[in-house]
Amino acid sequence: MPTEAVITIAVLGAILVVTITLLFRQHRVSTRLRERFGPEYDRALEAVLDADRLLTALLDDRGYPTGNHEERAEALSVRHARTLGHYRTAHDTIERHGRGQASTEDLRDAMVHYRAMIEELLDDQPARAPR
Repeated sequence: MPTEAVITIAVLGAILVVTITLLFRQHRVSTRLRERFGPEYDRALEAVLDADRLLTALLDDRGYPTGNHEERAEALSVRHARTLGHYRTAHDTIERHGRGQASTEDLRDAMVHYRAMIEELLDDQPARAPR
């Protein structure tokens, strides 16, 4: 076989290896992107935002301030110090989402934290005025 043919085959083989490697990397990145920001991410994000709205409505019903995060956290710390960390962690996840730093798993974890805080508030009977 002539030397030129061998060189051509070697170059084509190298091009094929590079092309396959690039396609594999592209597929891997595309898959990771779909996993991180696909339909499940959208549903998880909407669930977390709903949980935040539900918590805010519950706080309002119980007479807590609902203005901003720090105001809510300060008010919650008086009677709900034990579960305040849940609120802070869940809220932090929403803020990280705003910066593009929250994964689907982070959003799922935030739901666990919101649930714990909401359950705590539901278990706590609002104070009743004496008659």
